[in-house]
Amino acid sequence: MVDFAKLKAMRGEQSLSALTAELEKINAKHEKKSDERFWTPTVDKAGNSLLMIAARFGRLEMVRQLIELKANIQHRNGFGDTPLMTAALGGNVEIARLLIDRGVPVNQPGWTALHYCAAAGKVDMCQLLLDKDADIDARAPNGTTPLMMAVREGHYDVVKLLVWEVADVNADGYPDIVAAGCAYTFRAGKLRLL
Repeated sequence: MVDFAKLKAMRGEQSLSALTAELEKINAKHEKKSDERFWTPTVDKAGNSLLMIAARFGRLEMVRQLIELKANIQHRNGFGDTPLMTAALGGNVEIARLLIDRGVPVNQPGWTALHYCAAAGKVDMCQLLLDKDADIDARAPNGTTPLMMAVREGHYDVVKLLVWEVADVNADGYPDIVAAGCAYTFRAGKLRLL
């Protein structure tokens, strides 16, 4: 079993190296006589799988290896997040493309990968998801749309993209954000008009 408490305490490349080492330990421990390896589900206390963590930190080769080992590409953690959502949050376009090409849906009820990358300001990821038919006006459980998330976080370039791609600027939902507010966004102390 992976010691996620120890991994969580590490940062950056250290934790990614530790993940790689843990994956090798799992492979060695579960190696079959025919030298085929198989997937052992391993998650942290929040339910994040190794695949989710590797996707978040942009470890493309590790993601490929985990998929080859039959990792659940549609696994959900305790918050309902998926590997695609963690890749979106990290802006890891190639990993997201790989997951989508393997059949992971870009749309789902509630929070979506598009919400996550819009909130994180990941323009290229937003464009990929929109190109793959992501619902531009998807509603989170609190009524928030990706456009509202981008406005709230002040990601002007994402707001511009979503408006250009015809997001509903008249939507309302989240108590203090109305999508019509995307006519402006506060960034770096300046009011910008679209």
